[in-house]
Amino acid sequence: MYYSRLSGAAPSARYGQIDLAGRIENASPHGLVAILYEELGVSIQLVAGCRNPQLQAQALSRSLNILQSLDGSLDFERGGEVAKTLSRVYEEARRLLLAGVREGELEKIQAAGGIIAEIAESWKQIG
Repeated sequence: MYYSRLSGAAPSARYGQIDLAGRIENASPHGLVAILYEELGVSIQLVAGCRNPQLQAQALSRSLNILQSLDGSLDFERGGEVAKTLSRVYEEARRLLLAGVREGELEKIQAAGGIIAEIAESWKQIG
């Protein structure tokens, strides 16, 4: 998943991936979710800004994978309505991303990014 970002990447990009790996290794469960939100935001920005269809597809795939990871980490038994609501939000973000790319509507991609940015900011404030 991360290797596609490294192939042919500049040294600074490779360093960024090493830094990310270190952050993941030392993160608490709350911190891991924060990292996922951060990486999802970056991926969505790449989807929105990329005009190369192949690179956009890679960024979209990464975004969808992160959304799936976030959704899969929800505990519906203990999380109750919050978990159900987050699952619906992640589904809406997936829908907006896919529709935005398919229909060439940047506004939908940006809306997905806005949704995730809002949740990420709330998550930071909890921690």
